[in-house]
Amino acid sequence: MTVISSQPTQKTEEDYESIESSLRILEFGDKAVCDDQVYNGVERVIRRPFVDDIVGDIQEALKDASIKDVGIYADTVQLRRNRPTLKSDRVVTIAIYARDAFSRAAENEFLGFELPEGSYINFFTQSLPSTFQVRINGTYYKPTFTSEKSGVRIAIKAGAITETQRDPGRLELKSRRYWEAINEDGTVNTDWENRIKNNQLGRLLEFQLILATSWSFSDPKTCLSLTSYILAISNANPQSCFDIRSKAATLASRISVGGNSLIPALDLSATKVMLDSRLSVANQFEEAFRYFSTKGFVAESFRQMATVILERSKDAQAQYTAVKIISQERYNAALASLDTARESFKTHEATIKGKGEVFKKGLEKWKDDETNKAVFEVIMSVVSIGTSLAAMLVTPTAAAGAAGAAAKTADAVKNATEVASKFAKVVEIMKKVGEIVEKLAGITEKIKKIIDTVKELTEKSKSVDNGDVGLVNLPKDISSDLINGSADWDVFAIKAFGIDGSGEYFLALQILPIRGKAILAAESAFTHAGDDLTRVLLQKGIHDKDTTRFEKIVAKMGAPNNAHAPAFELMKWAMFDEVMALRGWISIDIQAYLANYMYFSLSKESPVDMGSNKSVAEFYRDAATLQDAVHKAQVQMRPQKKKFTISTAKNGSLIFPNNWKSILETSRSLQVNIDTRVEVFKGYARVRVNELLVWLDGVSGTSLVKIDISNITGQLQDINFRRPYQAIAFTVEPTSRRFEYDIGSMAIEMHGSYVNEQANFLKPTPFTIWEIEVPEEYNTINLSSVTGIRLEFDCEVIPIRGA
Repeated sequence: MTVISSQPTQKTEEDYESIESSLRILEFGDKAVCDDQVYNGVERVIRRPFVDDIVGDIQEALKDASIKDVGIYADTVQLRRNRPTLKSDRVVTIAIYARDAFSRAAENEFLGFELPEGSYINFFTQSLPSTFQVRINGTYYKPTFTSEKSGVRIAIKAGAITETQRDPGRLELKSRRYWEAINEDGTVNTDWENRIKNNQLGRLLEFQLILATSWSFSDPKTCLSLTSYILAISNANPQSCFDIRSKAATLASRISVGGNSLIPALDLSATKVMLDSRLSVANQFEEAFRYFSTKGFVAESFRQMATVILERSKDAQAQYTAVKIISQERYNAALASLDTARESFKTHEATIKGKGEVFKKGLEKWKDDETNKAVFEVIMSVVSIGTSLAAMLVTPTAAAGAAGAAAKTADAVKNATEVASKFAKVVEIMKKVGEIVEKLAGITEKIKKIIDTVKELTEKSKSVDNGDVGLVNLPKDISSDLINGSADWDVFAIKAFGIDGSGEYFLALQILPIRGKAILAAESAFTHAGDDLTRVLLQKGIHDKDTTRFEKIVAKMGAPNNAHAPAFELMKWAMFDEVMALRGWISIDIQAYLANYMYFSLSKESPVDMGSNKSVAEFYRDAATLQDAVHKAQVQMRPQKKKFTISTAKNGSLIFPNNWKSILETSRSLQVNIDTRVEVFKGYARVRVNELLVWLDGVSGTSLVKIDISNITGQLQDINFRRPYQAIAFTVEPTSRRFEYDIGSMAIEMHGSYVNEQANFLKPTPFTIWEIEVPEEYNTINLSSVTGIRLEFDCEVIPIRGA
């Protein structure tokens, strides 16, 4: 899991150029990114990704005596030192929308204004320099921003300057759906011009979503900053902005919970088929739009062009239906895995509570020794922490208990500074536990909220088909402090103390990281699947509505005439949005193909640059590049079949717990952690499991042995077949399989493999934490007679030398 830096990257004009240039390939692309013109004779709009001299732009706009309103719409604006004071003799309103406003100067950044009473200055920014001030008519003033509102309005009144925290006006975000301005007869509503004029903020947010998607891999922190700004600003009109808010929220959820890791899901061949199908439809749609958008309005050919666009739109509609089915299946599977991981943790929670009580009784006897009294409170706090931590992943409200236990630990550690040297390590570990447990509690609660939000979004998104998107309480901000939670679990590698009950209790406590990481991996996979499904549901619903409306327009508009010219312009904008949406879905397919390629080839470098703003032609090139990379990897690989056996007899405590037998008998399950450095795998790389068999030696009974096998953490490693043969880690969707055999004859009744695995599923590696479970509900065997365990892996491998 990639660690995300604490601050977003300061962007320059060059950072935006590549994304802008790709959009400009299309007619209307430049207008979608940039706008600099006067509307209604009184309003000057300046919309660009990067504004390097905000004072100069506003001053230039105010030179026109008719201008009363100036609007700056940008992702980043630069505040330059020593710029002239902005002056106006007439009442004006200035609005600045920018995610990031910065100055390269070290201090005393300010904007100077000399404006008459009745003027307003609005700031809708996420970031301003800490020393920034506004100088109004000679008086310095520092704007106050709050978390409840996305901006602040400064009013110049008689003898006073006042401020009001506020969100943008609802009308600014109302006109995002161009089709709604077109009547069924092909004419347009009287306010059709406002569909473009009032969409400046909507266009900015849509472009910022493109930026966020494009930078989600290369700069995830800035991606989170962008989605946070989109969520905060669009909160002014959540109904009209439901689609863009949902996409921003699920993208932020995926980055926050799963980092920017790619999660392989399907075999390469299956992914390639999906990608090719979508590329074909998108290419036809984009070509039709390109032809349509370059034409001026000609009444005689308008119906013909509109009909072609409608046909392509229906082709795309069919693709949305297909991808919806696939995305829904992946979402359901990911949700089931998450539920299983949580249920497994909940079961283990009860185990910890029981073993904790036994351990406490042993502690009471043990503390009678004077040497032990000093550390007694420290160890008792471990029991409290373990119980609270186990509970909080099931019920986040228990986080308060974990934080309280951490506080007690800190106090106990202070009182144990002179403990005998044999307990020094215990105190050191408990200091770490005390520091980390409260953080984990907060992380758990935040992730729970994110998961619930993703669930709600996917359900709400389904109602778009009926025109009722509903409202959902989206967070204004999803921070990045969740990213590194998985590593924090490793602090619980605590050893037993030789106290009655301590061995069983601390063994149970050490299983917490395994179960906790399993939940995090499942949550990561779920947010990826939720992100994909939400986007599919939203875009399908919107596309279905637009296509239906378009069809009615083509059927009812009668003989085309000049009255349809406004509709012609609006249709260009609407179809441009559709092209961008299709590009977004192709980008998701490319990401899936890339994830599977990297797992297939064990390559650590991507042969293509990620981004959702590419043309279909560029996506075709990316697909060809990836396919070429696959062929090159296949040439390098010569996989052979190989069987490996891991057993308690041969591998012992290197892989299996020392008391594996009692664990299996008591809990009917066992975790086996197989590392890439296990001797039996030495000399082999790219090890992929076709089949996994688990034999219980000495088991007695008269029925079949039925064993469920899962790679519960969703975290795999493999050995690169290229020098220096390093281990590479992947996060995948956790999977399970069942193995059944007859006790008497040892005949296999159900193989531990998938049917037609190559076409549908990824083959896992053996290098993960496997959970072996013998559920009591469908087993009548006696586990007390088990004398050993054997895991047999039937694999594909690449032999290597000198590893």
